[in-house]
Amino acid sequence: MKDTRLHLLISLTLLAPACGGDDGDGATVADDSSSTGGSSETNSTTASTTTASTTATDTTTATDTATTDTGTTDDTMSTTMADSSTGGEPAAVRVMHLGVGAPAVDVFANGEGPVFEGLEFRNSTDYASVPGGDYTFEVSVSGSPASEAVLMPALTLDAGVSYTAVAIGDLAMTDGAPGLQAIALVDDAEGIDAANVRITVIHAAPAVGQVDIWEITGTPVALLENVDFGVSATLPDVPAGPLEIGVDVDDDATPDVTFTVDTTPLAGGQVNVYANNDADGNVALVAQLADGTVLTIPANG
Repeated sequence: MKDTRLHLLISLTLLAPACGGDDGDGATVADDSSSTGGSSETNSTTASTTTASTTATDTTTATDTATTDTGTTDDTMSTTMADSSTGGEPAAVRVMHLGVGAPAVDVFANGEGPVFEGLEFRNSTDYASVPGGDYTFEVSVSGSPASEAVLMPALTLDAGVSYTAVAIGDLAMTDGAPGLQAIALVDDAEGIDAANVRITVIHAAPAVGQVDIWEITGTPVALLENVDFGVSATLPDVPAGPLEIGVDVDDDATPDVTFTVDTTPLAGGQVNVYANNDADGNVALVAQLADGTVLTIPANG
């Protein structure tokens, strides 16, 4: 692995929620004007040139079988990243490892560090508070230098904004699956009612093509349609509570895999929920909480 040097320079697309409606480039939000759950306003976030909003009903994620790891933050983080910053109000950034078949990684910033060490598959770091500015993050196999990076995403961090940088894809590109790449999310936790939860859904399962997301607790309702790999969407805030979610992988309006989740412990907060497969192709939901905790929710039997 240490001799594998893909040296991919990727300008991260800042993925705010995918656009409402079908623009041919992302998820189509299912129209469900009869929904009674959550806020009547759609959440929207603007990052770089991508603006997005969605409308949906009750949604997903929390608890059950959980894997927890917050990674390791190196003391050089603040000084390393400050060297290329513009100063002023700090930004916040964390890293999530969802690269299928990839070993533990170290993360460098502008060639310095590592600033995060030993980050394993389906684990997250905590947020690091850093000055706003332009950065290049080198992602290397743990123990390898920045010069042997397998990913080199470039990201502009705006002051006062929280980001999650996510490694996704399949290292081996099994059966033509997308290779390793990086995306970035803007984590917006402002204005969430204490009884509600805000959920961002991300398609991070390279073994699966375009999908539809359904809420099937009661009468089945399509929440998101035509979601491509690497696309995210933030749903309107919904009351925290138990939900059953289905993923349709063959566009026949019938979920092929379902998940039972309980968002009650997440009331008042924001969560990123990734659909992600393991090296054997098994799909699970992976929830990334604000404190860096990661919960892996297996499919129903």
